[in-house]
Amino acid sequence: MTKGTIVSITNYSAAVRIIDIQSDGLVIQDDLDRQYFCLESELTAITESERMRLFG
Repeated sequence: MTKGTIVSITNYSAAVRIIDIQSDGLVIQDDLDRQYFCLESELTAITESERMRLFG
């Protein structure tokens, strides 16, 4: 996964964007500009059209 990729958080109805890649995980940002740290294994890459279809 790369910076700017839109992803879905596994087991949650949330689409977020990867904004930073660190050696121990990723920093993601939601539509409300909140930032979170997570592991790549917690994310699933989706397309912009999938994001719009699933999350509006």
